[in-house]
Amino acid sequence: MTAPVRAEVSREALYEAPKFQLTNQEGKPFGDADLKGKVWVVDFVFTRCMGPCPLMTQKMVTLSHTVKSPDVRLVSISVDPSYDTPEVLRKYAEQQGATDPRFVFLTGEPRTIYDLAEKGFKLTARPSLDGSVIEHDERFLLIDGSGGVRGIYRSNEPESMEALAVDAEKLAASAAVGESTKAWMARFPLINASLNATSGVLLCIAMIFIQFRRVRLHAGFMIAAVVSSAAFLVSYVTFHALKAQTGSATTVFPASPIKPFYLTILISHSILAVVIVPMVIVTLVRAWRRNWSAHRRIARPTFWLWLYVSVTGVAVYWMLYHLAPRIVAQT
Repeated sequence: MTAPVRAEVSREALYEAPKFQLTNQEGKPFGDADLKGKVWVVDFVFTRCMGPCPLMTQKMVTLSHTVKSPDVRLVSISVDPSYDTPEVLRKYAEQQGATDPRFVFLTGEPRTIYDLAEKGFKLTARPSLDGSVIEHDERFLLIDGSGGVRGIYRSNEPESMEALAVDAEKLAASAAVGESTKAWMARFPLINASLNATSGVLLCIAMIFIQFRRVRLHAGFMIAAVVSSAAFLVSYVTFHALKAQTGSATTVFPASPIKPFYLTILISHSILAVVIVPMVIVTLVRAWRRNWSAHRRIARPTFWLWLYVSVTGVAVYWMLYHLAPRIVAQT
């Protein structure tokens, strides 16, 4: 039985890939912005190379057959850009069988490319002193969707190339899960606000029923309000756990004359959201024990504080996710 390939991908970026703007084999501008959100493999080759370049390109072709994810790109940058025009690169790609649409061959100004390779990607790429030979690295880099170099692989070592295929697929799958998670996270603020609003409405209905001595209906709507608030708590904790896991930035209310009002509502909401939990528990326990006089004493302040937390939860959502973008757009 063949031993499983050991992954070589780093958990964290080894260093950041450089920003760049070059020209692809179709003669169109192509840069790092076109690779944002994609996992990509990059190497440096040139079409007149009689040494390792054809083999490196074939390694890329093999990689394209092995890695099926549509979110992976294969990028080859020419270190002989004076000769390797877009047309030359396009013909070279066809000759080598590098016709997968995920392939990108790039060219540009010589000095730009040499600086890009050595200072940016930290790979060797330079002409010899007499100009007869072009020195370049034979290693491949694996780069994540955020532009972080996550692995360095030797093209002349089969084990390393097998590891590259495994790592590229794994990184692409992880990125897809991350994007899916972020898509879900975008829904959480509205879900949380809706649960807060639901709790507030249920509380008001429960209060109306108790005024008419409809105790059973009052109890039913109070239980529903508790369930809604508990669902909010679970949703809120899940949202912030996912934010911490994905490293998502916290949404901040912009500087404006309204910000002190927003902070007042937010701080009072946050403090009372903590205070209200034991009050709700005590209120429910006293009702469960049929201790009605003690229940009534705490039920009234609990109702008003609970309602305040529910209403301000909706207000915070509206101010942060609807009012704030308008303020930013006007500045």
